[in-house]
Amino acid sequence: MADANDLLLTLLNLEDSSNKGCVEMEIVRLYEAYTEESTAYLDFIEQLVSTDFALLSSEVILDSLKTAKIKFEKLMEQASQLEVAPDQEENLKDLKYLIMDHLFLARDLACFYEINELGRFKMRALNAINKKRRAEVFNGFSSNAGSCPIGKQ
Repeated sequence: MADANDLLLTLLNLEDSSNKGCVEMEIVRLYEAYTEESTAYLDFIEQLVSTDFALLSSEVILDSLKTAKIKFEKLMEQASQLEVAPDQEENLKDLKYLIMDHLFLARDLACFYEINELGRFKMRALNAINKKRRAEVFNGFSSNAGSCPIGKQ
C-alpha cells in the first residue's frame, strides 16, 4: 500500500498530463478535500484531548464529531462512484483506504464520546495524532503545512 505522499506524487503527475481526462482530476480534487478535512479533524480532536474536553459543551463536541463522520462518508461515496482506467485503480484504492481510515476513526470517536468513554476516546485519538506525526517526520512535512503540498512545487 502506497503512503499518502506517494499517492500525492502520482496524482500530481496526473495533473500535469492534460490528456488523462476529468476522472483523474476528480481523484486529485477528492484527495485535496480529504487532506483538508483530515487536517481540520485531527487538529480538532487534538484540541479536545489537550484541553480535556473543557473548551466546548458536550453538545457542540458531539455535533462536531458526527459532522466530521458525515463529511468522511460523503468523500467515500464520491470516491466509490469514480470509475478509472486500469492504470489508475491503485491510486483510487489508496485514496479510498485513506478516507476509510478516517471514517473508522470518526465513527469510533463519536461513539466513544457519546457513551462517555473518554479514556478510550483519548487513546484512539492520540494513536491517530501520533500516526500523522510519524508520517510527517518520515516524509518531511511540517504539521502546519498540511499533508498536501499541491501547487508548492
